[in-house]
Amino acid sequence: MSRIKSIMRTINEILDKIKEMKKLKKDSELAELLGVKQNTLSTWRIRKTIPYDVFYHFCDKEGLLLNWLLTGEGQYKIYSDAEGVFRAAGEYHVDDPELMIIIDDLIASGAGDRKLMRLVKKFIHIYNEGDRQTRAWVRGVIGEAYDEVKEKKQDVGSSEDEGTEPKSNTG
Repeated sequence: MSRIKSIMRTINEILDKIKEMKKLKKDSELAELLGVKQNTLSTWRIRKTIPYDVFYHFCDKEGLLLNWLLTGEGQYKIYSDAEGVFRAAGEYHVDDPELMIIIDDLIASGAGDRKLMRLVKKFIHIYNEGDRQTRAWVRGVIGEAYDEVKEKKQDVGSSEDEGTEPKSNTG
């Protein structure tokens, strides 16, 4: 039993790690992220309770490995090499080198975002199966997605540098 305790993070370490990863300052932000009330976090800390179900769902949503969150050991991302995921599936290659570079950058920019990965995979399939007009359309859509992801990352980076909140699309 002492071996388990020695490799397991405490509830405080787990919560602090999530705050650090997500660049959160307050427990209220963390509670909102995890979908619980702030006093629930306090209860977990006081009772030294680890809510495995909450962390399981958080890890699933974020593309993280639960074992890494709980122990700090091993690989932390499910998709540490997004390109490898597609290549292993045999569905990554397109015959346009310029488009491959854009796809590589898009995947790297959104690493761990399963929704983005599924969309890129679908567009690659459509591109590979499509005629010239379809390929041009897919190339345009992937280019737009890449530009948007790149722009959002720049907005977040510049707002962090200025000490302001990132821009929101919700009005």
